[in-house]
Amino acid sequence: MKIAISGGLGFIGSRLAERYAEMGHEVSVLDNLHPQVHADDRDLKRVSQFARVIVGDVRSANDWHTVLNGAELVLHMAAETGTGQSMSDITRYCDVNVTGTAQLAESLLHHPTVQRVFLPSSRAIYGEGAYRCIDHGIVLPSRRDKHTMERGIFSLACPICGLEATAIPTSEETEARPCSVYASTKLSQEQILQLACENTGRSLRIARYQNVFGPGQSLRNAYTGVLAIFSAQIERGEVLDIYEDGKISRDFIYVDDVVRATMRLIETSGDPGPVNIGTGRASSLFDVIAAFGAAFDRPVPHEVTGHFRYGDIRHAVADTARANAVGIQAPTTLDHGIRELAAWVSRALPASAP
Repeated sequence: MKIAISGGLGFIGSRLAERYAEMGHEVSVLDNLHPQVHADDRDLKRVSQFARVIVGDVRSANDWHTVLNGAELVLHMAAETGTGQSMSDITRYCDVNVTGTAQLAESLLHHPTVQRVFLPSSRAIYGEGAYRCIDHGIVLPSRRDKHTMERGIFSLACPICGLEATAIPTSEETEARPCSVYASTKLSQEQILQLACENTGRSLRIARYQNVFGPGQSLRNAYTGVLAIFSAQIERGEVLDIYEDGKISRDFIYVDDVVRATMRLIETSGDPGPVNIGTGRASSLFDVIAAFGAAFDRPVPHEVTGHFRYGDIRHAVADTARANAVGIQAPTTLDHGIRELAAWVSRALPASAP
């Protein structure tokens, strides 16, 4: 089978390209070698050993034509990522994520060989997600107000009674309430490809990734993910800046589990709709510090500063019932994943640091 992967030199995309090539498929990759992610051409040289690589732009019809030529499956992994950065680089995020996806949708009209499309979306589309109020049951709090956060108030309240509510796993049926430009662009990607694939009778699979981490994440990119950032800072002996009150929580999922889940979802018969790809387990920043302390075998210096990024959400954990129903599991624990990440950073940092 011929497979096209945009963003195929990236953290997840390159792993998928390699796995599919190992299985005997003919893989073509489209990537722009963004300097914020790729410090040099090492990823290009590595992936070129098992895939055809087109250095180009997802906003280019010609580049899509080149990579889609003869393809039967396309994985649209390319995107500008990072909640905080999206709030300032608004035009770039919309241009790459939305216009690039629209260009793919239009290009599909000229490439009838493509029968299946995969999109990695994000849990960010849910915004703050689902909460439970002791009096009003499941509620959806509004995005946090910047001025309230500046006063050091970070928790969320029931939108009906105003009392503090408790975060619960968020399911795919939860109403989308993006809190950042990045989240809005991911939701737009979903909607564009849903319409395009319905119109042309193609199969579409959408995965809503939680916080993916593991060896190979860029250590140069400030928006690559908090665990990669923390691991590099710990290796350099720096003090971690713990945002808000340290009680922020995320569903951290190891990259190898994400790759397996992605491939499983693509092969699933029937349309399950968008599927959360996560562990179903919430970990706070304090849990992360403890795991890093064990991985590096030393105390992790940190300071709870109260700093925050407008557009960040407070808590995130996936309801994984739909994923489990189609045979998707995420067996790697946070402790094991962080040990693997820390070991890789200890080897890679000298060569990766600016």
